[in-house]
Amino acid sequence: LQKELENADQNLLDFRNKRDEVLNIQSENKLAIDRLKDQENSLISEEDRLKDSIETLANAHNNWRDQRKKLHLSRQELMNQQKDLETRFGEERRERDSVEADVAKQRLNIQELQWSLQRLKEDQKAINEEIRMETIRCHELEKKLPDPLPLITDEIRENGLEVLLSDLEALQQRMEELEPVNMLALEELAKLEERLNELESRLQVLTDERSELLLRIETVSTLRQEAFMEAFQAVDLHFREIFASLSEGDGHLQLENTDEPLEGGLTLVAHPKGKPVRRLAAMSGGEKSLTALSFLFALQRFRPSPFYALDEVDSFLDGVNVERLAALIARQAEHAQFLVVSHRRPMIGASMRTIGVTQARGNHTQVVGLPIAA
Repeated sequence: LQKELENADQNLLDFRNKRDEVLNIQSENKLAIDRLKDQENSLISEEDRLKDSIETLANAHNNWRDQRKKLHLSRQELMNQQKDLETRFGEERRERDSVEADVAKQRLNIQELQWSLQRLKEDQKAINEEIRMETIRCHELEKKLPDPLPLITDEIRENGLEVLLSDLEALQQRMEELEPVNMLALEELAKLEERLNELESRLQVLTDERSELLLRIETVSTLRQEAFMEAFQAVDLHFREIFASLSEGDGHLQLENTDEPLEGGLTLVAHPKGKPVRRLAAMSGGEKSLTALSFLFALQRFRPSPFYALDEVDSFLDGVNVERLAALIARQAEHAQFLVVSHRRPMIGASMRTIGVTQARGNHTQVVGLPIAA
C-alpha cells in the first residue's frame, strides 16, 4: 500500500505538471490568437489604404494619359514648327554663304587693287626721281652752253642737233655710270624675275587657302552650335517627359548663356509635385536622385548605349518612387541591357533575372540565384 501510495503521488505530480504545461500552451495560443486578430485588423486597414491608393493611382493615370495626349499634340506642333524653322534656316544659311563668298571675292579684288596702287605709287616715285635728275642735267647743260649763244639755223633745228647731242651726252653719262659692267646682270635679273613670279603665285595660293580656311572655320563653328542646340532640345524634351513620369512634376534644362550656348553652362531646373521651383543644389536626396536619373535617362534616350550599370540609385527613394523607377527601367530595357544593384523589393521584383550576393563562412562572397518573386 505504501508503494502504491508513492506511485499515486508521483502520478499526481506528473498530472499536475502536464496540467501546467497545458495551461501554458493555452495561454500562448490565446496570445497568438490575439496577435493574429491584431494582424488581421492591420491587414484590413492596409487593404483599405491600398484600395484608396489604387483608386488615386487610377485617377492619376487617367490624368497622366490626358496630359500625355496634350503633350503629344504640342510636341507634334513643335516638331512641325522646328521643320519649318530648319528649312528657313537652311535657306538663310545658303544665302549667307553666297554673300560671304561674294565678300571674300571683293576683299581679294580690293587687296589686288591695293597692291596695284602700291606699285603705281612706286613707279610714280621713280618717274619723279627721273624727272628731277633730268632737270638737274638740263641746268648743267645750260651752264655749259657758250655765251653768247651761237645762232642755230633752221636746218639744224629741223635735224635736231640739240636732241642728238643731248642723247649722246646722256648715253655717255649712263655708260660711265654703268662701269664696271656686270656681265651676269641679265642672268641674275631673269632668276629674280622667275623667283618673283613664283612668290607671287605662292602668295595667291596662300591667300586663297586662307580665305577657304576662314570659311571652313566659321562653317564648323556654326555646325557645332547647331549640333549642340539639336542635342539640347532633344534632351530637354526627354527630360521633361521622364521627370514628369517619375515625380509627377515638371522640369526643364536651362542654358546659362542663350546667346552663346557653347560659352556657358547648363542648369537643371525641377519642380516636384506640390513644391516650389528649385535648382538641383537646393533639393533633398530623393529629389536629387530623381532629377539626376531623369537627366541620365534623357541622355540615354537621345544617344542610347547597349549596356548600363546602376549601383543603388534607389537608395534615397521611397517605395512609390522606386516602383516608378523600376517601371521606367523596364521600359528602357526593351532597347538596352541594364545591370542594377539594389536592396529594394520593388526594384528586385521588377527584374527579369535576380542574383543574390551574400557573405559565406570564412569571409568569402557567395553568389546565389533567387526566384523572380524574391
